[in-house]
Amino acid sequence: MRVFDLKKNSGRRITEFGSNFLMAPLTRSNAPMQVSFFHLEAGGVVGYHQAKVAQLLLVTDGEGTVRGKEDEQVNVKTGQVVLWEKDEWHETVSEQGLTAIVMESSDFDLLLEGLQ
Repeated sequence: MRVFDLKKNSGRRITEFGSNFLMAPLTRSNAPMQVSFFHLEAGGVVGYHQAKVAQLLLVTDGEGTVRGKEDEQVNVKTGQVVLWEKDEWHETVSEQGLTAIVMESSDFDLLLEGLQ
């Protein structure tokens, strides 16, 4: 399991078409990708299970704890991304509530390395 911070100064500046913002791509996939939204209410749990494919968890609101194969609880909050590899055991728990986007694919090109 790896945790990345999405910082405001991460990415590259986009100026085309009169734009002015930073953009940091998260991932690319050469295989089908499923993108899901989920909300854990206070006390919610995504139970400990094995990932069938690589999974990215992008926390959009709230906080909680995650664990992976190391079996260590790690705190996560809004603006953080968690990566679990294929076959890795993992769990997400939130006492206060947590909202996230989950991306799953058998073939991720991870583009987050500069954010760690």
